[in-house]
Amino acid sequence: MKKVNLFSGAFVIVAGLLIAFGPQSIFHVCKSDGDMVMRCFYTARAELGIGIELVLLGVSLLLQKTKEARIATAVGISLSSVLAFLIPNFLIGVCGAAHMHCKAVAQPALTLISTLTLVVSIISIFFFEREQEDISESYNYQEAGN
Repeated sequence: MKKVNLFSGAFVIVAGLLIAFGPQSIFHVCKSDGDMVMRCFYTARAELGIGIELVLLGVSLLLQKTKEARIATAVGISLSSVLAFLIPNFLIGVCGAAHMHCKAVAQPALTLISTLTLVVSIISIFFFEREQEDISESYNYQEAGN
């Protein structure tokens, strides 16, 4: 297994766990008291699903045998990380008051983690593409020599 594949898969798994369970524990959002449910509560619920999806994609990335499958999985990770970024910032949002924990901590944390995941997945795609070209060049070189 290539180092890029191992690093990318492990990073995505950790980032997915942070996106999924961070809003409930580490950088918590507002609690629902039954009558009044804040937007950040729904953001945490949506991020739970996306985080679990990212964990599964990270595991899938580790298990992929072909470069094409790795590239396709990395593209899926990119799209999921964009969605993880959009939910707290544009689609659902968090509480509007700057002093709220969800606005001061959870939103920046989710933004940072999802952005880093996007960057890692794009870099991985670049390396997977380059790896593909290197193999095809060596294959063509071997055919020309025979």
